[in-house]
Amino acid sequence: MRSGGQAKAVRRSRNADKQFTVMAGISHASFQQKNYRMVYHILHSFYTQPEPLYRG
Repeated sequence: MRSGGQAKAVRRSRNADKQFTVMAGISHASFQQKNYRMVYHILHSFYTQPEPLYRG
């Protein structure tokens, strides 16, 4: 994707539960990188966040 293409793809998603995170020092093989624990932390944070009180 071109620069900024990833953010545009996230905005076009129809699902309201979305998050775009930039991980410094991580490439496409995020689970095999030295900072792989950062990826697990981001995934855990996303899946354990509380339900929103209001969806407008």
